Amino acid sequence: MSCFSVDLYFDLLNIAKEKRMHEKVRKILLKYGKILNETMKFYSSIIVLDYGAEKWKLKIGISNRQ
Repeated sequence: MSCFSVDLYFDLLNIAKEKRMHEKVRKILLKYGKILNETMKFYSSIIVLDYGAEKWKLKIGISNRQ
């Protein structure tokens, strides 16, 4: 069985607020489902949410590249 996702990518304009933005997005997403995976990499922050739509997942990516 394959798993599909809806991917949303955003650019962070102020790199100094990366951790704060990750926490805010995480808090919002927890209202809608269960976080399956999250990571803060050098150039991006990614959170994958299972929001109960069977096999569909929501992937939020926030890039901090300038």
